[in-house]
Amino acid sequence: MKDFVAGLLAGITSSVVVHPIDTIKVTMQYHSTHSIHKAIHLIIQLNSIKGFYRGLPPQLFLQCASQTLFYGSYASCLRFLGADLDSGKPISLLHNFLAGSFGGFVQAFPSCFLELLKIRLQTTNHQQEANVYQLFRHIMKTEGVRGLTRGLHATIWRDSPTY
Repeated sequence: MKDFVAGLLAGITSSVVVHPIDTIKVTMQYHSTHSIHKAIHLIIQLNSIKGFYRGLPPQLFLQCASQTLFYGSYASCLRFLGADLDSGKPISLLHNFLAGSFGGFVQAFPSCFLELLKIRLQTTNHQQEANVYQLFRHIMKTEGVRGLTRGLHATIWRDSPTY
């Protein structure tokens, strides 16, 4: 249980600290600019100072769900493989890789869905889809369930072996 709680706390902390920086990065990519200063100006111009936290709810949920699932499934897999996590003995590289890959695979599912919502919210202005619910409805109406899983295969390939 402590593994899941640690994942939850890691998700909250990383979301609040990293989200404004991620918003700048996404703005730079979306508006094809190499200037951080220009990206910051665009964010403020389009959405005021609140623009740095546009898309935070799905990001917060994403990080909490992903990190909780990762930490929990990673530790569960290690225990399944016979590692005694409380003894302080080192974990073999193979067991660490297998457990990390399993954890990455499990967390890729909520990650894919919620990253899609986060990125779409970060790249819209305040006059477009205003909240997660409206965006979710719009995607379901125009793209269906497949639209929500766009990029799942790439997310699995990105996260499974790298975790």
